[in-house]
Amino acid sequence: MVVVRWRILPYIGWTWHLPVGDEVKVSLAYRGSSENDKPSMAIVVASQGKDIDFGAFLADDVKEFLAGAIRFYYAGDEGATVPFVDNE
Repeated sequence: MVVVRWRILPYIGWTWHLPVGDEVKVSLAYRGSSENDKPSMAIVVASQGKDIDFGAFLADDVKEFLAGAIRFYYAGDEGATVPFVDNE
């Protein structure tokens, strides 16, 4: 299971849960957030036909590192890269 806990203050924030199967896909994609009227990419984790997205307002290098680290965790040495490089 992927659990994302986003806290703005202690005990105040959001938590997302995503049950995972055999395959977990991690990507950066536009999900409706924008900064200064420009679309902002979010980290998207998908598995079993469902997905969660988060981190749209993080710095780009932090988003890339987190996406790469999550992908590396689930793929191991089977081709995942850190920092994030889109395999598609």
